[in-house]
Amino acid sequence: MPGTDKDKLWGSLLHLSFNMWEDYYLPTLKYDSGYRSELALSESLWNDALRTMQQQGLNMVVIDLGNAIQYDSHPEIAVRGAWSPNRLRKELDNIRKMGLEPFPKLNFSTCHDAWLVEYSCMVSTDVYYDVCKDLIEEVITLFDTPRFFHLGMDEEVAEYQNTFNFAVVRQNN
Repeated sequence: MPGTDKDKLWGSLLHLSFNMWEDYYLPTLKYDSGYRSELALSESLWNDALRTMQQQGLNMVVIDLGNAIQYDSHPEIAVRGAWSPNRLRKELDNIRKMGLEPFPKLNFSTCHDAWLVEYSCMVSTDVYYDVCKDLIEEVITLFDTPRFFHLGMDEEVAEYQNTFNFAVVRQNN
């Protein structure tokens, strides 16, 4: 049965934030995935997904945080209704009690960084990397120094950004 070998991770990805893609909201976009200024989380779906993971024997969950957290280091990033750090800590405690190991995800790929709001337009600047550093350090603390941390950076090509208002692609180093 999957998930029974303690040396293996078997898990799923949950999005707490959905502001990864387009940097504006347009209801006609495929999957209705445009930027939203408030938290778009269904708490009942979130809880159902976690219970199902537990029931199916999963042992990990990757949580895409984006701007769904009111970061102490950069509160200006948070959407309306974002979870406080204390709310996140309580949720992480509950997740661990369910037998799931939570891992954070902050996607810094330029085609998944709309959640960074104004900082997504400052890629490769000192300001941008200072914000990234602050957020990474804060999330490491919030997650009690997780074994793994997904930072994104994949899928950074121009063709994935053809609907964006602002497109950036880093190449080479």
